[in-house]
Formats: sequence, structure tokens, C-alpha cells
Amino acid sequence: MGNQYISLFLKRTVLMKSLASSVSVLMVWLFVYPVAAAAQIQAHRSSPAAVRTSGEDELADLLNTLETQFAKMEARLAQDQDSEAEVSELRTLRKRLTQRHQRARKQFARIEQRLKNKGLPDEMMQRHEEAVTTYNAEMKTLLDNLDAIEAAPTPAARQARCRQALEHLRAKHKRQPRPALDPNRLPFRVPDGNVRTPKVTRQAFETWLHLSEPIRVAAAEVPAGLLAAKRVRPAPIPEELAESEAVQITDAIRTLAAQLNHSPVEIYNWVRNHIEFMPTYGSIQGAQMTLDNRKGNALDTASLLIALLRASEIPARYALGTVEIPIAQVMNWVGGVTVPEAALEVLGQGGIPSTALVKGGAIRAVQIEHAWV
Repeated sequence: MGNQYISLFLKRTVLMKSLASSVSVLMVWLFVYPVAAAAQIQAHRSSPAAVRTSGEDELADLLNTLETQFAKMEARLAQDQDSEAEVSELRTLRKRLTQRHQRARKQFARIEQRLKNKGLPDEMMQRHEEAVTTYNAEMKTLLDNLDAIEAAPTPAARQARCRQALEHLRAKHKRQPRPALDPNRLPFRVPDGNVRTPKVTRQAFETWLHLSEPIRVAAAEVPAGLLAAKRVRPAPIPEELAESEAVQITDAIRTLAAQLNHSPVEIYNWVRNHIEFMPTYGSIQGAQMTLDNRKGNALDTASLLIALLRASEIPARYALGTVEIPIAQVMNWVGGVTVPEAALEVLGQGGIPSTALVKGGAIRAVQIEHAWV
């Protein structure tokens, strides 16, 4: 049943996995192609929401800052005040935007190649190409506006260019609204029970891996390599040096592995010190995207660690189990929250199977499903 099941599992998950990668990255650029985004959402209405990445956060921050600077500069020019400080700041922001733009283009190219490799429908490739074309056009307009502001020969011309840039940005970029605070529905509360409890027996894990539907969180799956981790083996097998859907051994990963001297200790320490934990569940990003974003959940981080080890010819495989963690460590782990209920809420929102352990009327620890190498 093993190889046959894995083959069937892969066939069933390839489409959703590729869609997850495409939607996850393209969601970064919703402000520049609302029509393409609407088409994607309509086509995949049943897919869970994408998880926000560090790339999205960086772009959102840049756009918010640009909008603020445009408005500030226009106000100063309207009052015949000097705007050289704002021009200097815009020059710096343009450099950051260009760098983010180049990384985005590489991400789009990886997605396109992935769609081709999987032989997915032409309609998906067409949507991807349309979205990328629209993105490139809108980004060019934004960069051209920044250049025009700096090159404007007179304050009046600069004010006009600034107003044009501000109107374009406001039309495309929607700031994320802050939700109103409802004292009767505070975010720090015990989860409502929709998150399942963690599995605590070998039989439960094996039943899940063999018989049940793959767990999908933000259109994510359990990587196929995880199926091979259910039994401890005395010796490595060829698959533990190979690439997989989640463990991509890219040029960037090979380069990093070489910089770390192909040392398992250096590789482990680098991942531990440079990859920020995201409290989500399932294989959402894969190795390369986790490296790009410098963030990942337990399974994504394990995928990156495995990819670096395998790039160094060191056999590596997933391990999956339920661990018990002191509540203070969990609170720090999920972002430094200050009350136990907040930590549980974050775990629940991320879909992580978890159970609070209460002693003396207080939460002392949390059991969670976890992945490691």
C-alpha cells in the first residue's frame, strides 16, 4: 500500500499545492490587479484564505509609507515650503521598492515554471500571465511617477507630479483597516473548539497518514516526504536525499548550504537563528519560499532544513508528533503575547491542533502537533 498510496496522494495534491503557491504569492499584488484577483477568487472560491507573508508585509509597509510621503510632500509644496527632505526619502523608498520588485519577478518566474512542470490547464497559465502583465504595468507606472517627482524642474511641476502619484497609489492600494474594538468580543479568548485536539498515539498518526483526507490549511498539504517518516529506519533511503514537492533544492539553497560548509550543525543553527516562526499548520510555503520570506511554520521550517541538509548530501526526513510545551515558552513562541489565552487564540487561528493543560485553575502547558527533522 505504501508506494501506491504515496503515488495516489501526490496525484491528488499536485493541483492544490500548485494553486496554493500561485495564489499565495499573487495575493501580494492585489492592489495592482483587482480584475485578475477577482477571477482567481471566483475560480477558487472554495480554497481557504492565503497566509500573509513577510513579502506582503514589506510591500504593504512600503506602499503605506509612499502614500504618506506623497501626501506630506504635496502639502509642503502647496505652502511653498522646501521638499528636498521628502525627495531624498522618496529616493530611498524607490530603491527598496525596486529590490522588492526584482524579488517578486523571480517569485513569479518560479510559479510559472512550476505550472509548466505540472502540466496544469492552460487557463491557469493564462490567468498567471495576465496577472503578471498587469502587475508589471502598474509597478512601472509607480516607479515612473517617483522618477518624475525627482526630475520635476519647478515646485509647481513637482506638486502636480506628486498629486498624480498619490491619486494613482490611492486608486490601487487599499490600506488594511483596523477593526473596531468590541469589548464583548476581545481577540484574547479561549478558542471556540473548532480546532481539533492533537493526536497522541502512534496509531492515530498512522491512521491519519494512510486513510484520512490530507489536512488542508491555507490550501496546504502534508508533504509526501512526511509519509516516509512514520517509521524509524536504521539506515537512510534514496528518497531522503531527493527533492520533493515541499523540499526544493534550488540554486539559492545549494549556495546557502555551501556557505554553511555543508555542516549539519551550522545548517541547523542558521535555520534556528534566521527563520521566524509562524503559528500556522501544514505545508504552506515549501523550502524555497520559506528561505525567501525568512518565516515559516514548523513544517515549512523543517522543509527548509531538510532541503539544506539534502543539498549537502546528508540524508534527512520529517518527524511528526505531539509535544508538550510550557505555556511561557508558547507565549514567547507565538509572538510574545502576555496572557495564555492569547497564545491559545493564535494557535487556534493558525489551525494548529492544540490542547491546554490546566493545573490549579491555570494554564501550565500546551500540547501541540509539531514537525521536526
